[in-house]
Amino acid sequence: MVACDHLGSNPNLGEKSLNHKKVRAREKKIKMPEKKEEKPEKTTVKEGSEVKAEAVAKTPESKNGAAKEASEVKEEVVKKAEETPKEAAKEAPEVKKEVKSEESDIRHRVRVAGVILDGNKEITQAITNIKGIGVRISRIITTKLGYKKGQKLGLLSEKEIEKLEESINQSKKLTPEWMQNRQREYSTGESNHLIGPDLDMSHREDLTRQKRIRSYKGIRHALNLPVRGQRTRSSFRKGSTLGVVRKKIQPAKKG
Repeated sequence: MVACDHLGSNPNLGEKSLNHKKVRAREKKIKMPEKKEEKPEKTTVKEGSEVKAEAVAKTPESKNGAAKEASEVKEEVVKKAEETPKEAAKEAPEVKKEVKSEESDIRHRVRVAGVILDGNKEITQAITNIKGIGVRISRIITTKLGYKKGQKLGLLSEKEIEKLEESINQSKKLTPEWMQNRQREYSTGESNHLIGPDLDMSHREDLTRQKRIRSYKGIRHALNLPVRGQRTRSSFRKGSTLGVVRKKIQPAKKG
């Protein structure tokens, strides 16, 4: 009865308070395990001194190694810098030797199609000294034979010069009809391209034929006068020009 008086008239309140107490007691007993922080182990004085000694021993070695590597790199760079001018100097005489060998191999005078040509000139330029070969025909011949641009005539071998002579003599086959210098000849009626002395001979024969048949051109050629209608009053005058000579005025007769 004493318990009932203490809890009051309602008996259920006592049971609830008892249950609360039991739950709190259980919560106190069951607690979550706390994580223990791992503390660094304290090194002893001896161990610390040994570590410091190792670090001190390593630092100069690493510094010395880096210094050695840097010095080796510098030495390599200096060696390369010294070798490059030497290599360039070695290559320069080789290039000079090649140039000298080419210059020594050049023939300064080359005979092509009965004409002595300058071997130091380009092929296209040197061939134009042959009578009957112009710039166009020389370009056609060089491209047909496959010579490089700027190749000199003196560097060609004897076989190549023979091929060049053959192509020059057969320029009729390489050129069109309108480019040939003898179109529809008087004797044959065919077109042809002549070079050198053959061209001079054909031109001389044309002049003799015109003089023989007494054509207007032939007469003008025979008199050494211009053929193509030029004026002759002031030009084509030979000898010293005396000008106009007036007659002396004679005195009138007496008587």
